[in-house]
Amino acid sequence: MKKIAIVFPKDSEAFFNENSSETFGGATAQLYLIAKELYNYKNIKTYAIINDYREIKFKDENKFHLVSTFKDSDTLFSKIWKFHKQISKIKPDYIIQRGLTIFSCLLSIYCKFFRINFIFMFAHDREISGRYQASNSKSMLFPLLLKFSKLLITQSGYQMEALPNAVQSKVKIIRSGHVIEEKITTKKNHILWVGRLEPWKRPEVVIELAKKFPEHKFVVIAPIVNGYDKYGKSVAQECMTVDNIDYIPFVKFEQINDYFKNAKVFINTSFEEGFPNTFVQAWLREVPVVSLNIDPDDILLREKIGFHSKTFDKLVGDVSTLVENLALREEMGKKARCYAEKNHTID
Repeated sequence: MKKIAIVFPKDSEAFFNENSSETFGGATAQLYLIAKELYNYKNIKTYAIINDYREIKFKDENKFHLVSTFKDSDTLFSKIWKFHKQISKIKPDYIIQRGLTIFSCLLSIYCKFFRINFIFMFAHDREISGRYQASNSKSMLFPLLLKFSKLLITQSGYQMEALPNAVQSKVKIIRSGHVIEEKITTKKNHILWVGRLEPWKRPEVVIELAKKFPEHKFVVIAPIVNGYDKYGKSVAQECMTVDNIDYIPFVKFEQINDYFKNAKVFINTSFEEGFPNTFVQAWLREVPVVSLNIDPDDILLREKIGFHSKTFDKLVGDVSTLVENLALREEMGKKARCYAEKNHTID
């Protein structure tokens, strides 16, 4: 039996404590779905390596082997010791970690030293060139991560091709995976935007977009993020001044798909992304995506499951086309569902 240890980001508490409203990212969502799916493979034992959260209470608890390590308040030395102590007990064959951080790079060195196969999963286009997602600053240790990783997992062909030729032999594409639900027919009654309130996601664009469509309801699900508190509060307050925006500060992962089911169109305004989970969540519920800047591997254009607008004026026009043309919206929605079923099932 192979042992796999999946190391979760520190902002994963909301997945393991149903009473938590802490923000989380797409990396956590993907690792959670992967760990849950791997439980079904009897020749594999999967461990979820998490921070020492104050409470553990979630519906899938029986499908996880949880291993608590350290608290955020611990000293650096204490964190290193507690992490090593738990890993030494487990003795995993593989460690999987997603999203570039200083910890990622140090973990690759740790795994090399202790002869553990390290699998790194890219979570954002910035990371391909060794830049951190949050700060966009360059990681000086990134070359070591490339060198010491057993496998490098990208989300798209673009990410794969952007990595150095020297590591191409250990690069694989694994697209975002989701659980496929039965088709549920619901009334589509809003235009949806989902994302953390960070500057690179440019939520202020959707506010301006909503003002162009006063007769249509917009739902903006957007938690404020530590480190961007002032910015987030400012955007949230502006959202609440627009009559046709329903601003929701936080929705749990297992509940958010209800908002996708009821959406006419999903909007993305980010300057950069990886392969957004939200795209797949929309497609699985027959919702076309209108993206201002990003279109991984030209999927929106190629598969005709949304629009890549590129400019704000075109964004307005593309949204107008979809909300006014029910037949086109439904045609794109059906194609989107078909594409997601073929390419994004978690199994």
